[in-house]
Amino acid sequence: MAFTLIAFGLGLVVGSFCTTAIERLPLDDEFHYQLFAGEEDLEPPEWWMRIPFIWLFVKPPEGQLPHWYDRLPLLPYFLYAWKFSNFRKLLPPAHCPSCGHRLPWRERLPVVSFFALGGRCSSCRIKIPGRHVFVELATGLLFALFAHRFGPSWLFAAWAFVIATFVIGSVIDWRYQIIPDEVNSMGLVIGVLYCAVTWLGWSLGVASDRRLLDRLGGDYPYLYSSFGPESCALGFLVGAGSLYLFAEIGGMLARTDAMGGGDVKLAAYIGLFIGPAGILTTLFYSALIAAPCGILVLLLGAGKKERGFTKFAFGPYIAMGALLVMYYGHTRLVNAYLAINQAAWLWLTGW
Repeated sequence: MAFTLIAFGLGLVVGSFCTTAIERLPLDDEFHYQLFAGEEDLEPPEWWMRIPFIWLFVKPPEGQLPHWYDRLPLLPYFLYAWKFSNFRKLLPPAHCPSCGHRLPWRERLPVVSFFALGGRCSSCRIKIPGRHVFVELATGLLFALFAHRFGPSWLFAAWAFVIATFVIGSVIDWRYQIIPDEVNSMGLVIGVLYCAVTWLGWSLGVASDRRLLDRLGGDYPYLYSSFGPESCALGFLVGAGSLYLFAEIGGMLARTDAMGGGDVKLAAYIGLFIGPAGILTTLFYSALIAAPCGILVLLLGAGKKERGFTKFAFGPYIAMGALLVMYYGHTRLVNAYLAINQAAWLWLTGW
């Protein structure tokens, strides 16, 4: 219980950082305005430019793709994040984006400061978005939930980092239909380090989470013992390849971007953490959750329209699916789905 409360407090602090990242990462470095998905696009690409990794061999013609593509014609699609990440956006101290007022420590306390200030800047009195409190509380609750299940373990440390990236990426994707490269590139780096340290610790017999894994049961012991270069690489490729293939096929059929590159890179880095079976279960449950939500968006006429299609942020649903797999393990989720299907079939047929 004590660790759960500590994790909740830590989550509030991390959530406060997440609010800063959510406000700053979508900003264009040169013009300081927020970029929406598709805003950089010029003309739609020719059909042959959609061939996977065609940029390894040819350079895109001017005006065919967003202007930044021609800077890196020789790099694979899912590695673009490394080039365009700019973490300097997060370096300036906390300040009001309207008047530039530097926030003292008492105005940076998670949740408390928002209500103490009446939801407004102490200097210019501009309204502070209420989503700041929502992000801080959501991060704190997720930290507490995972801390209660996993305790003070190496696994919890990894999940805490993943949760923070999910919160940042999901909120930005929901608002602007983009997932910043900074989120995915950091996830890739930490994912590789996590897999390497976990595999090394397990191989040397010094993994500290053995008792935890035995208590959790299910596929958690298998998940840990299978961590190795092959498993992590396969999880990365399955995550990236699945959504990349879907994006390419959907783009050819719809003649517009069916899925953003941020979703592909997000699935790739999640695959590093949970392996190939975990990422496939994640994508399945993501689609399962997103389907009714997408139907609701269409019925309500919400969402941004582009070339006759409704744009729909899929990143938050990938995060939801991944959180389920991280919390329960993919075997339990697969068995639960099969059991529900079997029960529904028996009910429909009257057996």
